[in-house]
Amino acid sequence: TVAPPLYAGPMSEPRRGLLFGVAAYTLWGAFPLYFPLLKPAAASEILAHRILWSAIVMGLLVVALRRGREFRAIWADRRRALLLLSGGALVTVNWMTYIWAVNSGRVVESSLGYFINPLVSVLMGIAVLGERLRREQWLAVAMAAAAVAVLTVDYGRLPWVALVLAGTFGSYGLVK
Repeated sequence: TVAPPLYAGPMSEPRRGLLFGVAAYTLWGAFPLYFPLLKPAAASEILAHRILWSAIVMGLLVVALRRGREFRAIWADRRRALLLLSGGALVTVNWMTYIWAVNSGRVVESSLGYFINPLVSVLMGIAVLGERLRREQWLAVAMAAAAVAVLTVDYGRLPWVALVLAGTFGSYGLVK
């Protein structure tokens, strides 16, 4: 038998989404391996470089794709501009905390923060957006909360880094 080719034409949307998701989580999971290599630099310096180079790349894309009018329209809308600035501030605190935590050897606590994050997002959806959960969804939330409680007790102290990460990223998701 002949093995199927690695790429045999256009992929379905769900399959492409799955592959993009796997790639994103693989890259996200590899970040803790990368940050210690930059350790002579402070977390603030690493974050400043991320912001600067991201702004340069995005600016070049706006120019190359001729999206200047759309870019100006976003900033002309006061509500959208405030939401973007709020989201930027929240993700800045999140990334600063994350980079600092990884470079300080708190990778497990950082991971716990991103494990808690979906619970924070669900709670914000209920409290702020008025979402309603079905019985099965409440069961899933309860199971996840129990897992977080077990991991937190096993951690042995209040995981403040995890709480900051979960809170800022959950709030960023809400704002976005």
